[in-house]
Amino acid sequence: MSETPSNIERLPLEHPLPDEIQEMTRDDTVCKFCGVSYLIHHEVKRLEKELEKVEAELQKYKGCEERERVLKIEVEKLKTSLSEKDMILHDREASIEHLKSNIKVKEDELWKAIQQAEAAQKQLESETAASNKLREWRKDMMQRLPLLKASLSDEKQALGSVKSEFKDYQNKMAAINKKITGVIQKVCKKEKQVVEGILSRATEAEKLSSSLQSQLTDAQQQMASNSTHGQMLQEAEDRIRQMTSRYAELEAREQELQDKLQKASTEVRSAKSEAIQFKEILRNKTQEVEDSQRQRAKHEQFLSNSINKLQEELRCRAEEAQDYQRELGELKEREAERKRRVDSNLNTKMEASARELRQLQEALDNARKDCSALRDEREAMVASHQHRIEQLKQSFAQRIQEADGWPEKLNESLSKEREKHAQEIASLEERLHKSFQVDLEIQKQRNDELILKYKQELSSAETKMKNNIQRERDSLKARLDSLERELFDSKKLSNDQEKGLREEIESLKRITAELRKHVAEGDSRNTGEFQAMRAELQEAEQDLASVQRDKLELQKKLDQNKEEVAFLQETVGRECEERLELTEALSKAREQLLVHQRGTSIANSTSTGRSSHSQLSLGGSSSPHQPTSPKGNPPSGLRRGSGGGGQSGGSKGARNSGSGGGGSLNDSRNRIATVLGKKELKIQINAGQ
Repeated sequence: MSETPSNIERLPLEHPLPDEIQEMTRDDTVCKFCGVSYLIHHEVKRLEKELEKVEAELQKYKGCEERERVLKIEVEKLKTSLSEKDMILHDREASIEHLKSNIKVKEDELWKAIQQAEAAQKQLESETAASNKLREWRKDMMQRLPLLKASLSDEKQALGSVKSEFKDYQNKMAAINKKITGVIQKVCKKEKQVVEGILSRATEAEKLSSSLQSQLTDAQQQMASNSTHGQMLQEAEDRIRQMTSRYAELEAREQELQDKLQKASTEVRSAKSEAIQFKEILRNKTQEVEDSQRQRAKHEQFLSNSINKLQEELRCRAEEAQDYQRELGELKEREAERKRRVDSNLNTKMEASARELRQLQEALDNARKDCSALRDEREAMVASHQHRIEQLKQSFAQRIQEADGWPEKLNESLSKEREKHAQEIASLEERLHKSFQVDLEIQKQRNDELILKYKQELSSAETKMKNNIQRERDSLKARLDSLERELFDSKKLSNDQEKGLREEIESLKRITAELRKHVAEGDSRNTGEFQAMRAELQEAEQDLASVQRDKLELQKKLDQNKEEVAFLQETVGRECEERLELTEALSKAREQLLVHQRGTSIANSTSTGRSSHSQLSLGGSSSPHQPTSPKGNPPSGLRRGSGGGGQSGGSKGARNSGSGGGGSLNDSRNRIATVLGKKELKIQINAGQ
């Protein structure tokens, strides 16, 4: 039946059946014994119409098997592309999870940086409180300065009065010394006269004794007669003994007076030296007070300058942290938009492929059902009308002979249709190739723009970070040098002050001990004057104790400032390291984004190439003898044009640039760490000294 021509000549009915006969049922027009219709011609016409319908349906389902095979190949290709897309989706989900984890890490680091900034803010508040305390202490000291000046003026007046009293005392002592020397000289003269008289008497007594001894012999002889004369001799001996004892007493008294004179002269000399020492001490004290005031003013000015610098640095750090937060937010938004775009594209592609699969499956099921129904109908028709077709063969023989020329016409029409179909396929291939090339160029331009943009951002960020690090390094070096110099100067000054104060304390202790000795010795003479001097000495000791307390407070504040400077250095070092880590993480994230975007662009280009190739294979599968690729891979020219080489070159360039940026940042971080370590070692050595 497939060989029968479709356009058989149909002759019109000359005498059509009336409507009543046509409206009769089939059972009434068919013989009940043989099954042949009484209205044969009408039945033949009806069979011709049914034959036309069947031929049209057969023509419709002529290439069904080929189309089914092609559809199976397309389904396999779609399954492979779906599996590839699932793999790409899995890889992208893994990369997205990795990026999410990186973003969480960055958020934690940013939170830590914010906490450190808050801690630095709290520290700055504590420093401002300390500076306020220092200002209050300065105000108190400035308020106490007039009192100290007044006390100094009082002490000067007291010293003047002490000097005047000391001069009076010296004058009195000189007068007393003169009187004592005069008295001693008079006494010495008198004693000399007495001694000379005694000596003359002694000589006379010796002469008398010799004469008496000469006379004693005579007197012994006349003892009995001259008893009165013996008594006189006894009295003379007693008188001689008394004179010798008195002479010894006078010599001892003269020695005592000479010792007292020497003591008085030594006291006068010591009092003069003490007065000179007191003058020098007063001069040194005034100079020290002025130096301490100047140093306090310099120290307060330095503290205010350092606090202002720290506030500016903290403000700059807060602004940088806000900039980093904004950049992170922009990166998150870009990542979210990119993820939404990728998800939407994947979802649309998956939905489209799923819809196509469902349509193809439905078409396959419908085609199978129609084929089975047509086979059943064809078998039934063949079984029921075989004997009728044999009867009709004779009547159709003439018509078949006339229709022998129809196959040539059919072949011509088929060749025309094939040429037309080939032209359509060629034009479709050209259109698909052009659209694919245009899409590739657009995607390449987008990728080049993105790469240029990210390279510019990376270069600007690197230059910015290098400039910031250089500025911070220079400022830290200058600040550390100034702090070291100030620490060294302050240590030197404190050591000098401490030595001077110790020497002054020792000298004052010696002076007080000597003065106490003098007061104890001269307490009987002028108790009022020594009590006044003792009170002045106590006041001087109290002033010394207050000066020592002030010195200890200044030392404590200096130690606190040193600790604050060390802590600030540590915080600055930590912030520099954290900033470098943040920049490294940002550069890594940008590199990952670039690699990820390149991977997505390459995957999109390969998927478009595969879809175009599948369409080409679909177009070319209409020719029955043309071979088709089983896996649906694109041709070699299209695969090379999809940007494989660009991917490798771009990824290598990005990797090289990222590694170079990371290396320079690591070098700068190591240099900063070494500089900070050297400065801390110098500070520790100076503190140990």
